[in-house]
This record gives sequence, C-alpha cells and structure tokens, in this order.
Amino acid sequence: MFYIAAIVTGIIFLLCLGLKESRPSLLLERQVAAFRKASPTGLYQTRNPDHIPDLKAFLDVTIIRPIRLLFTEPIIIMVSWNLATAIWINKT
Repeated sequence: MFYIAAIVTGIIFLLCLGLKESRPSLLLERQVAAFRKASPTGLYQTRNPDHIPDLKAFLDVTIIRPIRLLFTEPIIIMVSWNLATAIWINKT
C-alpha cells in the first residue's frame, strides 16, 4: 500500500511541475514590470499583498484588533463565553 501511495504521489508531483503560475498578484507584478520597461518614466508600481508588515502593524492585527472585537462586539462575547463554558464542562 505504501508503494502505491508513493508512486501516485510521484506522478502527481511530476504533473504539477508543468503547471503555470496562477497567483494573481504575481501575474500582475510581471505585467507591470513589462509595462515599466516599455514606458519611458518607469514609475508604475503594484501593491504587494504578500509584503511583510512591520512589528507595530503585526501586533495591531494579531493582538489589538481581536481584543477590541472581544470587548466591543456582543456576538463575539457570547460565542466566546459559550465556547469557554463548553470546554470547561467537557474537562470536568
């Protein structure tokens, strides 16, 4: 059974090597790079959705925003309370 799974995985891997790039942000970046070369000014840029944010933006998104939602949105308060109660009941 292991050998069959290994062979199928190898075949799928080889088939995936022939796939073309389909991520929209990368395709747009390639088109803009070609347009930048063709234009005399070359001032065109794209927004990169894959950029790495700085520490302040990262902490804001991962810590501050969920805490703010926890204390300002009633539905999140109720769902959190319900989940905490269910976990507490299952542990006892």
